[in-house]
Amino acid sequence: MTDAVGISPRVKDAKWFCLVGEVESGTGTILETVRIGEGCSHTFAQSGDLYVFANDVRGMTWNNRGAVALAAARAPARPLRPAARPGLVERWCRLRAFLSTTRGLLLIALLALGTPAILALAPQGRDLIRAFAEDPPGPGARWPQGMFAFTLLFLALQAWSWSRAIVVSNYGADRERWRTDPYGPVLVWAPRIVGIGPFVIAAIAAAFLSAEAWLNVAVLLALGAGFTLFVVFRPKNPAKGFAQVWMTLGFVAAFAAMIWAGFSPTTFGWWFGPAGVVFLGVGLIIPPVVTLIQSRAGLRLPVVAGALAWVALLSLWTDNHAVRTIGCDKPETCTAEIAAHRPTLEDAYGQWKARQKPAGDGSYTMVLVAAEGGASRAGNWTAEALAALHEASGERLPEHLFAISSVSGGSVGAVGYVAALDEAVRPRGETFRQPLLRLTGADALSPVLAGLLFPDLLQRVFPFGVLPDRAKALERAWEQSWCGVPNRCNPPSPDEPANPLGEAFLSLGPSKTPPGTPSGAVPETPWRPFVIVEGASEETGRRILTSKVELAGAADADDFYEIVGRDVPISTAIHNGARFPWISPAGTLVDREGNRKGHILDGGYFDPAGLEVLRELAHALSVGPAKRDTLRFVFVFIGYEAHGLLNEASKPVWINEVLAPLRGLFASRTAHGSHLRTRASKLAEEDAASQDCRPTVPGARFENRCTKFVDFQKITLFDDSCERGDPIAPPLDWALSERVRQFMRRATGMAEDVCAPAREGNPDGQASARKLAAANRTAIRRVACAVGAREACDPAPAR
Repeated sequence: MTDAVGISPRVKDAKWFCLVGEVESGTGTILETVRIGEGCSHTFAQSGDLYVFANDVRGMTWNNRGAVALAAARAPARPLRPAARPGLVERWCRLRAFLSTTRGLLLIALLALGTPAILALAPQGRDLIRAFAEDPPGPGARWPQGMFAFTLLFLALQAWSWSRAIVVSNYGADRERWRTDPYGPVLVWAPRIVGIGPFVIAAIAAAFLSAEAWLNVAVLLALGAGFTLFVVFRPKNPAKGFAQVWMTLGFVAAFAAMIWAGFSPTTFGWWFGPAGVVFLGVGLIIPPVVTLIQSRAGLRLPVVAGALAWVALLSLWTDNHAVRTIGCDKPETCTAEIAAHRPTLEDAYGQWKARQKPAGDGSYTMVLVAAEGGASRAGNWTAEALAALHEASGERLPEHLFAISSVSGGSVGAVGYVAALDEAVRPRGETFRQPLLRLTGADALSPVLAGLLFPDLLQRVFPFGVLPDRAKALERAWEQSWCGVPNRCNPPSPDEPANPLGEAFLSLGPSKTPPGTPSGAVPETPWRPFVIVEGASEETGRRILTSKVELAGAADADDFYEIVGRDVPISTAIHNGARFPWISPAGTLVDREGNRKGHILDGGYFDPAGLEVLRELAHALSVGPAKRDTLRFVFVFIGYEAHGLLNEASKPVWINEVLAPLRGLFASRTAHGSHLRTRASKLAEEDAASQDCRPTVPGARFENRCTKFVDFQKITLFDDSCERGDPIAPPLDWALSERVRQFMRRATGMAEDVCAPAREGNPDGQASARKLAAANRTAIRRVACAVGAREACDPAPAR
């Protein structure tokens, strides 16, 4: 920063604010400079006035003269040199001095080299690189390959230029002086390496992750080679002020990016793509961080620790993560509006039953779906599974589907499916599948990263909670993805919403029965299922359910609308259950009077499977409004099942003494979801083995024969083992490559062969994938058969 504004210490080769002295002649000529402090010694060459001052800006000396008189006498002999230290100790001291002088250089190296390395090593990052290598330009990131390369080049330039600025600021621009330093070669090559490294790491990652990325790899290596030639053979004496101009431009770019990302994180994120946003954000973080670290030595203050303490202190009252709500004029108005739109469980069941045609034995088939969590993986898989069920049932599924319980990313697909059934919400001229899969397959990671690295990061040091947060950026991304092309959702009349997913969540699902409606009257509109979005309380750990239907007494959980007392946009309701740790912040719950009521977290903390609330719901129906009816419950679980986890036990674990509790906590959470699946499956098996069963419709291959009917079907996603090498696990993030999305579509078993694009691959892996896809196909056809699609009751044709 001091270089950028053109100020420097009075004594050039001494640090800021170090105590120094100057011997002046009677005419004011400076005869010699003296360093004062512990470990310093000086032999005066001639007499004169000794003027002591802090090494600050020239001209700031009005208070440095006083009544203190200093005298110095010529020493009888030069002081002895310090005793020679052993070689190892000497080298260690030199290394410490070098690291202290170049503080900030190591951090730049970690940021510049670590960022692409994390992308190459993490499953989520590998899928982003795979998308960069294979995906064509689309409605998400514009020119994904070009933006990836451009932002990587920007990161390299920032890392190199600021590393070199650290060296020049502390050692001077004269390279001849560097040659006398034991670390002279490091001073020359360290900035070059941190600039060249990102190209090499990204190229290696792309080459290993995609066989089709040779052109992209060549481009990255060519950029790296060009960058190397530039930094090695550039003019060694650039125009005066060039460095100051570059540094100033870096701060200006950071400010401009902050404004852009703050006002439109979706546009900003989709323009650069997820990897590009990270490269750009890290590159723009380097200047202020390096300035803070370097200023510590001159100011003699704990600048970095002070900045962290400031952030921690502000966190006590600076909060920009309030859950978005839809305003109302008065608190009592909010209460009345919510009560007018929320049916009770008894009312909802009565509406559902009135639209059903009983089977020959007088029973009713009710489908209950649980959508597991897992960010975009769960959201897109839930959408594919529900779309396959919808189509296989001949569009009969919504008639029998009473409720969907969703957790975390599964909420995106679950709420999206119910919204797609509503013609008023669905973009005009589209089928239900188009907006649904556009919502769940869109890049939502870029906007949330833009919100995280820019306005949300700035808010941590700003004392007033006024900046938009990354939660709003994610919700806006869902809203805009629903329409795809903006004019597709422009309303032709004022009665249609311009932003469907920005409308009230209580507009989805069954309406409350108007007073005075005769009991058993068949409504004119078709039945629409409701979604139970499961969140979790940070303070109590209890579930917080966001549901249009009042579930008071039906589930041992807290009601979101009882806590907040206001409605929320559809996109916010999705987010109430899909607050993926760290990617999304904990949402602050604020009631209609403006009082804070705690925080809402991802629902996967309590129940990653989403099955427990369905068990409670089925029980409440059986002993409540449906106790006189015969219900055939069909539980459908939509989730992901990894194979071979027990093999992980044989692998060595890094620092297990420290990580064992965290690993065990995460594994226990996953195992709890598996336990709930097994529990639901056992319930179905026990029902099938009961003695009160009798034959029903002949020829219904998959129809259960029990009057009190409980069935359980799993539609599970699995790892892509079709190609050679290790199976590819669908990543947990808010952006999926086209390859992963296409694999999910085939994994339902209802499309072409699951391994169709990779027939030359791993035979055992392909056989396993085809077996799992066939199991999904069987489960989908069983559910379709249960809701009346007779063509699905026949044996499936062989593939």
